[in-house]
Amino acid sequence: MSEKKKFGKFLALATAAGAVAAGVSYFLKYRSFHKELDQDFHDFEHEDDDDFDGSLPHESEAASRTYVTLGEKKEETKTTNKNNSVICIVIGAVLVVALIVAACFMFIKKGGQEASLSKSLESMGKDFYENFYYTQVGSTDEERADFLSKYESIGIKINLDNLSRYDENKNADEISKFVNQKTKKACDKTNTKVVIYPQKPYNKTSYKIETQLDCGFDATNTK
Repeated sequence: MSEKKKFGKFLALATAAGAVAAGVSYFLKYRSFHKELDQDFHDFEHEDDDDFDGSLPHESEAASRTYVTLGEKKEETKTTNKNNSVICIVIGAVLVVALIVAACFMFIKKGGQEASLSKSLESMGKDFYENFYYTQVGSTDEERADFLSKYESIGIKINLDNLSRYDENKNADEISKFVNQKTKKACDKTNTKVVIYPQKPYNKTSYKIETQLDCGFDATNTK
């Protein structure tokens, strides 16, 4: 899987998380505005109730007593239910965002190991080709160019086993890292390889390189 595709998937997940967060924010703002508007309307009604209604002085004392009506209780219950609904929606949205973030983290972690192993394999392949293989295919530039031109399209394959035996096992420590962190299984030393494609004028640094990992996560990167 190429780095561009990995970044594209990560960007899509991040966008989804942002959309959820934005939706929750918009919903809460709408609820707050609606609540304030409703409160203003009730205040306006109460102002009309404060006008003189023609009651006698002894009736005013009785009228000043506070009673809780069934209608007020219903209104309080309705408000409580609405608040509970908002809380449930917010909690649900937070959980969704948390799951998306966790998925992004796992995706980045997996992509990080693939990229790291691919970079390490490429580095060892370059060293093997430039400092050993290139000098073995001919004694002159003409001989090497004639030999390497035959592999311009099919490539020269150098696997992990070749690299492990190169220069008195100099790559032993690096190759020991080629283990899938999730499955704990070592990469296949035959199928994990670099492929060198010599390019004109066929000197030691004129080539394209492809890395192929057989570690359980099917990664192929070309540079």
